[in-house]
Amino acid sequence: MVNSNPAHGKSNAKIILIGEHAVVYGQPAIALPLTTVNVKVTVEDAETESTINSSYFTGKLADFPVSGIKHLINYLIDKNEIENPLSITIKSDLPAERGMGSSAAVAVALIRAFYTYLGKPLTKTRLLNLANISEKDTHKNPSGLDAATCASEQPIWMVRNQEL
Repeated sequence: MVNSNPAHGKSNAKIILIGEHAVVYGQPAIALPLTTVNVKVTVEDAETESTINSSYFTGKLADFPVSGIKHLINYLIDKNEIENPLSITIKSDLPAERGMGSSAAVAVALIRAFYTYLGKPLTKTRLLNLANISEKDTHKNPSGLDAATCASEQPIWMVRNQEL
């Protein structure tokens, strides 16, 4: 057992004002966080097996169909040597597949909840690198803009592979 108390993580939606597709090719983009539209994740110990509870899926982690998020969860469990089963609850106000960063927002909130659960510090660099695990599975060639904006409370000016 790592932590007997529920651990929480939160992130927000995003909108891209300009450069949505061009940012992948090194052109600048400007994005805004929508801090009133949130994803909240809770990670806590479970009784017998690891489970996911969300509006899209409720059941065993092993049966979870969202490959990017499942990959990220398994990575976090393995790298942190978590042996006990976990209960993970995802509550999202973001509509899926509407360009508001739903996959990145879930990844960011999930990572924050895991690090709170583990009682470990989390740098912004580490957060964005971990979110990229899921985003690569979901988008193949992500720019990093979605995760950076979903993790921020400030507007983002981004040119790929340069400091935000």
